[in-house]
This record gives sequence, structure tokens and C-alpha cells, in this order.
Amino acid sequence: MRVLMTGGYGCIGSWVTRELVERGYDVCIFDLREDTHRLDLVLDPEKRSKVHFVAGDVSDLGEGKGVITE
Repeated sequence: MRVLMTGGYGCIGSWVTRELVERGYDVCIFDLREDTHRLDLVLDPEKRSKVHFVAGDVSDLGEGKGVITE
């Protein structure tokens, strides 16, 4: 199953991302910029490679629609 997540690079988001990856979900983080610092602290490199990033702004509905349909 695939999960689109906003705020995935924050403190809580990183822990939620870790839990989702450990349960076998394919996680895609949708955010303005990629900042993996916190994820790197809670995920080993193998699991970290299962997290994908898409640059975008949640306030731009056009960008969000494109991510959901990928």
C-alpha cells in the first residue's frame, strides 16, 4: 500500500514514517524541500531507501492532485 504524507520530515512525522515503513507501506513525503535529518536518525539506510520525496506545496491544489495520481 502507498501512503502520501505531508509533514513527514518533522519530529512526529519521522516517527510515523518509521512505523509505516516497518509495517510494509510505501511512503511518499510531499513537502516544500527535502530534509532527511530526522528520518536518518530513526531509520536504518535500508528502510530509509523505501521513503520517497516529492517537492511541492500543500496549499497548491494542482500540485497535490498530481502526486495522488502517480
